[in-house]
Amino acid sequence: MSRRVAFFLVDKVALVLQQHAVLACNLDYPIDKFCGEMIEDVEEDKSFWDKTFAENMAIVCTADILYKCLAHSYIRMDEINLLVFDEAHHAKKNHTYARIIKDFYVDVEEDKRPRILGMTASPVDAQVDPKVAAAELEGLLHAQIATAADPAALQYTLTRLKAEEIVEYDRRPDNWETPLNQRLKMLVGQYEVFHKPFAFTETACAELGPWCADRYWQLFFREEDLARLEARCEMEILGVSAYRQDTREQVGRVRQAYDLVKNHEFGRPKLSTDSLSSKVIELVKVLRKQFEDPDQDPRCIVFVKQRNTASLLVDLLQQPEMHIEGLKSGMLVSGYIHHSITPC
Repeated sequence: MSRRVAFFLVDKVALVLQQHAVLACNLDYPIDKFCGEMIEDVEEDKSFWDKTFAENMAIVCTADILYKCLAHSYIRMDEINLLVFDEAHHAKKNHTYARIIKDFYVDVEEDKRPRILGMTASPVDAQVDPKVAAAELEGLLHAQIATAADPAALQYTLTRLKAEEIVEYDRRPDNWETPLNQRLKMLVGQYEVFHKPFAFTETACAELGPWCADRYWQLFFREEDLARLEARCEMEILGVSAYRQDTREQVGRVRQAYDLVKNHEFGRPKLSTDSLSSKVIELVKVLRKQFEDPDQDPRCIVFVKQRNTASLLVDLLQQPEMHIEGLKSGMLVSGYIHHSITPC
């Protein structure tokens, strides 16, 4: 039989690195990891996938990546020996987990199908009959749910959940901007390379506060990236018209924006609404409360929707004015550890 590969599938990009780290530390076999942003340039390169599957015994990736590989025939279902579904209860309706089974797994001869391991804390995640939902999940995954014979025995291994604490905060208008952001928009807002940054900063002032919104540009405009930004703007201008006489002047706006940020007086962050949003102020207060006991060894995860938000919060917590004894901040996004904001 030809060489076969195992796939560990996750539902969210952020889990790729986490699960890969656990497997890599506990297995002596070559294991690789992939999520969308990691393979944008090679996604449709069959030679890349042939090499990847030949060199690794297991792949940790989002379900979408395996689905695309199967759809493009970069790998066949009978070339997989094990499918692990993390948070397997998602395997229903049109979720990618379910589509992998329905579109590729069921058509393979039974003796050539990979084995399936589905992992979940609860096979039911909706207001439906638990027995019906469990049966449907078993049928779709061609598997059998296994748990402790005596559920009461589990109560001694579970930790007591802490009571949920709800914190209220004030909200500012989403379109609230800082003067620095407005001046930058007048200079370079028309260029496509700046569209994503401005899309973020349009709401960052309200969500994170003026200091964080301006700090974003200080981290974005790095001297080593200036030439690349200028080149991209020049290509955009020439793509519209190769005979513009003011091309040099237009490209010069990028350097003017860089100089504007470089010479801007940013000040220092403080726990006031003149500097930070009410939401961020409350977050800092909660963290200080959790880390105030020197006898405890607390851990904390703050979930956010955008990479730039995570990066700015880490940067903020590293400022001397926001120092919290015992707290060392870092961030995990899209399968990578990031320490700074880079141009989009």
